Amino acid sequence: MTTPVEELFVQPAPGDAGCAIGAALDVALRRGDLALPGAAMTTAALGPAFDAGAIRSVLDDYGPAFHNLGNDLSSAVAGHLALGRTVGWFQGRTGAGPRARGGSGSRAADTSRSAAQAPRLPGGQAM
Repeated sequence: MTTPVEELFVQPAPGDAGCAIGAALDVALRRGDLALPGAAMTTAALGPAFDAGAIRSVLDDYGPAFHNLGNDLSSAVAGHLALGRTVGWFQGRTGAGPRARGGSGSRAADTSRSAAQAPRLPGGQAM
């Protein structure tokens, strides 16, 4: 199929967040604070990041068992998941939008505790 469209950008936070981003970009463009085309977007991780100290503080406050596994992380997580255990993995910045989970990875279902009791990072991000 032939189309006159040469490039297409799909904004990663649709819905209300996307509308707000679009409105802010329009205002910035009209004020001359933004030049197009701008730098290419290379990630959707536009939210806050939490350093190891902030994450450790939340874990200490809520009391779940945790370990920093360093280079053995992937194999340790695979082993725990294979045994049906719950594993939380958080790294890097969070994504944009109301359902963003950030740099969280694999988790197994933990039926012994409701989501309302799950530890939360500063700002309400579930762990």
